[in-house]
Amino acid sequence: MGVPLAEATKIKIGNANRGRKHTRETKELIGRKGKGKKLSPDHLAAIRQANLGRIPDADTRKKMSESQQIVKKKLVLDTQTGIFYFGVLEAAQVLGFTYAKLWNMLKGKTRNRTELQFV
Repeated sequence: MGVPLAEATKIKIGNANRGRKHTRETKELIGRKGKGKKLSPDHLAAIRQANLGRIPDADTRKKMSESQQIVKKKLVLDTQTGIFYFGVLEAAQVLGFTYAKLWNMLKGKTRNRTELQFV
């Protein structure tokens, strides 16, 4: 593929590009080029094999956990007091309900005897 380069030339090229940052436009272009590409079953198997047994470090696990919590939690508003609760569990603990009982009331499965509603 082209002209073979001497080892010293490769090092010079590498050093010249080290620390170089792509512009926002270039990043967007790279992103658009990769979108929608279908990976072959062999490639997917190779990716899976490479990630098997990989254990994320504590920082990554914490971030993964937090991201899941944000997705699961819905804001709950007490219309009587105007207080917002960050999730059904928090509202249940403050108001003395079980999580399941309050969840069922807010979802309409049982009669809602509170002034709470999802936002």
